[in-house]
Amino acid sequence: MGKAYANRKAEKQRPESDFYRTPECLTRELIALNILDRKVPFYEPMVGDLAIANVLWDSGFTGTSDDIRTTGKDFLKFEGKVPVIVTNPAFSIFTETVQKCKEVCTDKFILLGKTNFFAAHNRTVAKTWEGLKDVWVFDRQVDYRTPKNKKGHFCVGNLVTGWMLWERNWESPARLHILDVNKYATMGSYDKLKEER
Repeated sequence: MGKAYANRKAEKQRPESDFYRTPECLTRELIALNILDRKVPFYEPMVGDLAIANVLWDSGFTGTSDDIRTTGKDFLKFEGKVPVIVTNPAFSIFTETVQKCKEVCTDKFILLGKTNFFAAHNRTVAKTWEGLKDVWVFDRQVDYRTPKNKKGHFCVGNLVTGWMLWERNWESPARLHILDVNKYATMGSYDKLKEER
């Protein structure tokens, strides 16, 4: 996730490369939607600390991963084709990530994104939303600064986010779903958690 998430923070207070990890529970909920096929390998191009990829691998999916911070591979310069992409892109390059996914993905791609991304005319002009099939909005606001924890739960924050699925050749309007993630909102506030540590 990117600068748009942390724009209330001074740049020097943001994590390196605008890295915000995905709580494991959110990927488990993605798997439960049954929109991914275990027979089709995924590619995770902005893998960070493997938060999404590890959950997928542990659940029997096969796939590969890269990250500009660890492997030095910049997804926006990626060449080749892959069937499925699942990632939590830096919010600061969300539009560019969608465009790149459309270039290289042959089947579908799933991104974690903010709902206020829809309220940007430049994305309409760029046709960012063409092919968007489904949006699953989390019914709790997630603080993506949540530290890794045994249960993979999250601190409650102030961002309305969710999984967004684009599918090749999808031409109908996108469908909206609400995803119940309340049982994972067990960490309290990030700021309080940080004070207690």
